[in-house]
Amino acid sequence: MWRALSVITALLCLGGAIFSYFLMEDLKKERAALSLAKDMLQKADTRKGEMIDAKEAAEKERTQFNNDADGKETEVSNAKAANDELGAEKTTVESNINSKKQQLAEWDDKLADVGNAKELKEQFQTETDKLNGLNERIANKTQVLAITNDKIAATNGVIADFRQTQRFRNAGQMDSGFRGNLRSVYGPWGFVVLSSGDRSGVVVNAKLDVMRGGSKVGEIIVTAVEPGSAVADIVRGSVAEGDQLRPGDSVRVAEGSVAKADAPAANANAPAAN
Repeated sequence: MWRALSVITALLCLGGAIFSYFLMEDLKKERAALSLAKDMLQKADTRKGEMIDAKEAAEKERTQFNNDADGKETEVSNAKAANDELGAEKTTVESNINSKKQQLAEWDDKLADVGNAKELKEQFQTETDKLNGLNERIANKTQVLAITNDKIAATNGVIADFRQTQRFRNAGQMDSGFRGNLRSVYGPWGFVVLSSGDRSGVVVNAKLDVMRGGSKVGEIIVTAVEPGSAVADIVRGSVAEGDQLRPGDSVRVAEGSVAKADAPAANANAPAAN
């Protein structure tokens, strides 16, 4: 009995194995078919996307073409309008030319009646040229006269300044703004040497105050002048007892002296005296 059961069991197992084999083969085929279907579906989707892109590109190209066509139509319309304007302008210009020609012909007729108009015109031009030349010579003479007057005025100014400077020199007067200092002091001999001279406006007989620290410490009178220096005598009694003038003391025009800037100025525009 048990042998029969064993045989039956073995047959059942063999049948189950055979069924499982065929079932696995069918599953493999189904899986292969499913994979193929998926690939085909993916390719179809890809193709569909490409078709959509191509359609959109075609639509864009069509829209661009329509826009270009509209632009060309506008350009053609503008060109026609410009051509029409040029035609109208040409007509106007031709009309003006014909009118001017007619006027010129009328003037030619009038000039023909005058006869000697050309000669009169030449004479008029000659007289005009003479007048222009005369006006030019007058303008040149006027300019030369103005330059000469300026030179005379400048010369008179120099002469007046020189005469005023000489008056100041003779009177011992100096510019009130002058400032200098003592270069050397020779107390025992009663004179000093200034570091300023003729170039700074120092003149003989000028009376100067000697200053130190803002206070007046003495007085001097210029006796000799060189371009860059001057000699001055110390005024007796002007230096306090026990004190003495020192090199480096500053000097200025004495109070009460007529300063050059305050003196009456000569008229630079007045004619020079003979």
